[in-house]
Amino acid sequence: MCLWLSKTPYLYNTCIDNYLGFKQISLGSKKKKRIYLNNKPYFMIRILDQGYWADDLYRSLTDDAYQYNIKQMK
Repeated sequence: MCLWLSKTPYLYNTCIDNYLGFKQISLGSKKKKRIYLNNKPYFMIRILDQGYWADDLYRSLTDDAYQYNIKQMK
C-alpha cells in the first residue's frame, strides 16, 4: 500500500456500488386519520411498542403505568 504524502500524492481509483430508494410518508386529514406511503393509504397490521420506563428501563414499576401505556396506544 502506498501512503499519501504531499511530495508524492499517491491516489487509488475506487468504485462504490450502492442502492437507495425514495419514499414519501404523510398523514391524512383530521377526519381521515390515515398514514400514506407514496400518496397511497398504508394499513399497518401490527404495532410494536417496546416501552421505556425511566425508573427501571425495561419494565414498569406500577400497574397504572402499564394501563396508561396501553390507553396511549389505542
